[in-house]
Amino acid sequence: GGRNYFVWVLLKGNKSNERVSRTSLVRFGLTASSQARGPALLRGAWTQENYAQLLKFFERADAIRGRKAAVFDFDNTSIFNDIGDASFYYLVDEALLDFPKILSSPGLWEAFSSIGVNPARSSVEEFWRQRRQEPKKPPQGLRAWGFYRKALYQAYDELCRLKGKEVSYRWVIEIMAGKSPKEVRHISRRALDRELARPLGQGAVGAGAEDSSPAMIAVGIRPYAEIKNLMEVLKKKDFEVWIVSASSRYLVEPAAKRLFNLPPSRVIGARSKIEAGRLAAEVEFFTYGQGNVQAIKEIVGAQPLLAAGDSDGDLEMLDYSEDLRIVIDRKKKISLHAIEEKARGNSWLIQPKFIQP
Repeated sequence: GGRNYFVWVLLKGNKSNERVSRTSLVRFGLTASSQARGPALLRGAWTQENYAQLLKFFERADAIRGRKAAVFDFDNTSIFNDIGDASFYYLVDEALLDFPKILSSPGLWEAFSSIGVNPARSSVEEFWRQRRQEPKKPPQGLRAWGFYRKALYQAYDELCRLKGKEVSYRWVIEIMAGKSPKEVRHISRRALDRELARPLGQGAVGAGAEDSSPAMIAVGIRPYAEIKNLMEVLKKKDFEVWIVSASSRYLVEPAAKRLFNLPPSRVIGARSKIEAGRLAAEVEFFTYGQGNVQAIKEIVGAQPLLAAGDSDGDLEMLDYSEDLRIVIDRKKKISLHAIEEKARGNSWLIQPKFIQP
């Protein structure tokens, strides 16, 4: 190939028959050891310090015998943006909710009781009433369409802001009640298709063309090339690479397979209660905070040598890592924790987002 020809020229051009330095070959990733060990770690957008620390971590890990595991959060750690959010938006936009199921599940709406009157349920009820009256009409053509869509987007946003991520993440999983795991995986695939085709940025969701205060959402998804490369290097070094996510496992599995070539057996996510083959409006195991550590202990069965995350819900998982912790810096409390731990001499990397749209 072209690279081998380059090495031949480099050697042939050395007319003094001096030995080509190892440094020259390392610079191009062409040493025998680098070829034998598989893909090299790409510098990409890693900071210089973080890149150097990763190389040192590999040196330490190479000396370890036995099982080696690395765990990665998915949303905003392995990818830019969030497959859970994207799937929720797709579910709403395509009117794929199981309306009778969610409207008959009072627990879905209890979270709003302490944050004032929320129009989400009444908007969903009115939209469903119109759909039953005009079943042949496209959902987007119904009068209640814009209000229903905006109300649900705003409901999720209000939960995020006023109740926190743990409550809001549970809610977007529970609102998939009535769907089978197969249907949820299909929704994830379609949502990912849509987001990969979109430019990264902000989208406005209004009740109509004249709405002056639309809900604002993040749009577009991209895998982080640096994380994908890191995963490949880890796998070549005999690491088990796992995803541990607060999103539904059925949403993450297709995305992890498509974007990172990880099988469903290596994805740990929130688990809904299943009733008659369909998701209930209840999360029976939630992979958030200490739940991440519990899942790693029960499913992975080994303390990870490396853990990566971006949010406060990942903190316990990163603390549980035996060696290296990587924080994708989104200006959350976990970044402050990482600064403190780093000052104590512990192995914490604080990495700016690899994509800055």
